[in-house]
Amino acid sequence: MPSTIDSLSAREVADIHYIYGFCDGNARAASREYHQRFPTRPAVDYRVFLAVHRELSENGLHRPHRERASTVPVDVDEQVLRLVYQDPTISTRRIALQLGINHVQIVYSTPISTREELLQKVMAAASQIKENRTVLKKTVRSVALRSTVCMDENGGHFENLIN
Repeated sequence: MPSTIDSLSAREVADIHYIYGFCDGNARAASREYHQRFPTRPAVDYRVFLAVHRELSENGLHRPHRERASTVPVDVDEQVLRLVYQDPTISTRRIALQLGINHVQIVYSTPISTREELLQKVMAAASQIKENRTVLKKTVRSVALRSTVCMDENGGHFENLIN
């Protein structure tokens, strides 16, 4: 369940505020209505409806620019993979909520703009992996887990193998 406005996408904020108005400002009714309309999204507590309305009333539509999330630590990465293995259809938001991290950390990374940049990053990562036995073991486990998920799904979720 999203606990802060910052954990919501702009679309979710818009939907929450719309449904809050649709329910005549009754936050508890809005929470129920939201769950009925969006059953695949995480449940939203009635207090989030109040917070969204208050934030929009006081500060308008402007959302402050937030810094990009840092890369995900390897132990968190392994927990993410374990959750995906258990349920390949799980959403990044649900994973983030279960692990207590911002979903942006799971979704976004530094974009690569050229093939050369990709090659440099792969070579640098391979060098680091070769030099550090702990990282090597974790990498092997990570690739094995990703491959197992891919095979269990008969090739489905292949993106989990390469992401």
